[in-house]
Amino acid sequence: MSRIFTTICMILILGVPVIGSLHPVGRQARQGGGTTALSGLPFCALVLRVFVDEANSSTRVYVLMETDNVTEANLRILFERISRQHSSPSSLEATVYTDVDQLAFVATGQAHSGEWDRSSKLRQLAYYRRDAQAELFRFNPDYPAAGLKTVILRGRD
Repeated sequence: MSRIFTTICMILILGVPVIGSLHPVGRQARQGGGTTALSGLPFCALVLRVFVDEANSSTRVYVLMETDNVTEANLRILFERISRQHSSPSSLEATVYTDVDQLAFVATGQAHSGEWDRSSKLRQLAYYRRDAQAELFRFNPDYPAAGLKTVILRGRD
């Protein structure tokens, strides 16, 4: 998987869009362009989609990373970068995916044939949230064993 992931990163750095729309774009919502690689990071992270909901003053960012790179230190770097890039609106959520099976969900907003929901396969994920009350992220530092750690950057959970 690492070689495939690196190849995808290189293709995206050259500016080739990969995934289509995640949500329909209406008057109150807009969506960023195609998939892009975040440059200048000590790991490869692909921003798959950015969805801005102007009606609810929120932004959602979907990211793909290799499982081995989902560490507390790397997530701090990643979420700091994403937070700076999306400083407005104040409400921001980011989800980090690590498995290509999850891409169907990111691309369509639906689990693919119900398999993802029913699968017993444990996947490494990370979730970031910034709002008026708090800024935090959650991930599993003990992957592939089950577990969850919350890192509070500001405020309270």
